[in-house]
Amino acid sequence: MGGAWGPTSVASGAKKELDFPLLRYCIIEKPGKYRITVSHDLGWWGGGEKPTATSELIFRAPNREEADKVVTVMLDWIRLSGNRVYTTQVDFQALRNPAYLESLLRFAKDGSLDAVDGIASIQTPEATKALIELLQTTQGEQLDRVTDYLSKRVPLPEFPGSDRLSSPRGTHIDAELEVRRVMMAWRPEFAQQLRTIVMKVRNPTSDSGTQLYWMQPRAPIMIAAVLQPEDAAFLTDQITLSLTSNRHGDRPHGTLQWGAGARIWIARGMHVSDKPQTLGEKALFLTAFRDRPEFRSTAPLSKVVDLIDDRLPAISEMAMGALPTPAPAAAYGPIARSLKNGDPYAGTVACQIVRRDKIESLATAVAGALHDAPNEWFLESAASALLALDQRQQTAELLAERIDSEDSEIRIAAFAKLVGLITGAPEWRYSNLDEIEAPGISKQWLTFLKTHSSEVAAGKKFKLSELADDQFLSYSRPR
Repeated sequence: MGGAWGPTSVASGAKKELDFPLLRYCIIEKPGKYRITVSHDLGWWGGGEKPTATSELIFRAPNREEADKVVTVMLDWIRLSGNRVYTTQVDFQALRNPAYLESLLRFAKDGSLDAVDGIASIQTPEATKALIELLQTTQGEQLDRVTDYLSKRVPLPEFPGSDRLSSPRGTHIDAELEVRRVMMAWRPEFAQQLRTIVMKVRNPTSDSGTQLYWMQPRAPIMIAAVLQPEDAAFLTDQITLSLTSNRHGDRPHGTLQWGAGARIWIARGMHVSDKPQTLGEKALFLTAFRDRPEFRSTAPLSKVVDLIDDRLPAISEMAMGALPTPAPAAAYGPIARSLKNGDPYAGTVACQIVRRDKIESLATAVAGALHDAPNEWFLESAASALLALDQRQQTAELLAERIDSEDSEIRIAAFAKLVGLITGAPEWRYSNLDEIEAPGISKQWLTFLKTHSSEVAAGKKFKLSELADDQFLSYSRPR
């Protein structure tokens, strides 16, 4: 039954009843009688009309006492059962009627995450106002969630390549309805209220206090959407801080989020310096160069090329992403250096440019990246770029060598890519390619490639039956 119910069996002639989370698929905006039609393919792949059921339901708005009772019972069920997984009976995202807001806000102020979910499901200005109130008083996971929901309620400008940044969570809606829902819950004065809260944050890297919402996944989107032209220095400071905060893995925390924030700022037509100095200014400059044609017509392309060599890989990555198509020859040297620096993010973008523009002079640099790639997706990008340069034999040999890697993910990725290259079959996933057998398989492949070098270089696709058993010791199945 797919995502609705999971696997379900029904005996021939038998009857089966299943709860259906109707309010996850429909928005009932006011009381009244509704005709509801539900269809499902039931996992039958024969085409034609889908099985359909129709019913009429009467929806009645609860009064204050009834709404309070519903919320209390739902929270009690979660508290007593210890189960926070929503069911069709306990689904706070279905409490969309404004009658529930007062009760939900009371519980949210006491720290209930579920009550926050309920408030977020109510598409009214009053619910947005409640979330803004919670933004100033909550902490921890609840603060994360409030920030996330508020960022989805801020009207956003469109920009090139934008995704549906305002899409509500847990619903299935089209773009037109999405915009209507955002505007239903928004008032112009909310922007100034949010801006006032945001501007109070002066030490966002602190681990103390409650004002850490700038680090939540969607907070930069919300912040960039409400700041004013005179706040440019504040925005660039936040971007700089995000680019230099590296406490969460191998990428500065918030880089992607503040990148989206920068695009919103640019789409709003805000001023951007064409002589950037700080990291934040550089990020805004590169974003404007990529997204704003009138800025690109006057800003120096040479500055974009220079920034590929920036000490921070995230800026280098953004600079390459801002290059025109095809990339200018002046960028070839910096791109080659980016391939050698070993940063997988910037290196992957560099490989994409080489592949797109077929820059033959960078074949040696791409081969070096394939030889040294520190993870599987950089390896796959380098292999694809080298193949685009018609270096089939060299690509195959380098992949065969990487099968002997100490990193299991690289071993598997190299094996899969190599099998696809030589056989033309879909890429395969190998689950048991361990360190013990990897050296032998690598050696077998290198011997095979040397023996058949001319055929491999010519693009011949070999049948699996033509390959030695040792080359396929540990395959599971095509993926």
